[in-house]
Amino acid sequence: MIIILFVLIFLGIGIYFIVDLMNKEEKQKRHIMVLTRQNNKLKKVIKEYENKNKGNYKEEIIIKYMPVKSKSGVVNKKSVLYIAPIHDSQILGDIQSGSNIKIIDSGKIQNELWYEVILDLNRDTNNKGWIPSSDLILDEDIIEPK
Repeated sequence: MIIILFVLIFLGIGIYFIVDLMNKEEKQKRHIMVLTRQNNKLKKVIKEYENKNKGNYKEEIIIKYMPVKSKSGVVNKKSVLYIAPIHDSQILGDIQSGSNIKIIDSGKIQNELWYEVILDLNRDTNNKGWIPSSDLILDEDIIEPK
């Protein structure tokens, strides 16, 4: 009689654990399905964004190079140095207001004038790039006090 009671208790505990594990497994399967759906949506958004930007850069970017008016200038506000004359391009570094720069080239892109510049730094990495003309004061535009 005691053996039958232990067997029934053992079977009851076993069934309880099996049902509990099956419920946990079902919850995890649902969670994986939700995460997979979210992941696929995010992949789709990223792919659409990449396709959209690839098309824009290949078709719409036209740089009209222009003669440089001045060979040097001063940054008039805190700015950034871009790798290309596009606001969405990679940033090479920050430029502090009042920094002296040497102007190499200039170009107009999407009706905005940009200057290719070299920073007056004692380093030879990430010191050459593009900056919008709105962030510069050319030497010829500086009025000396009398």
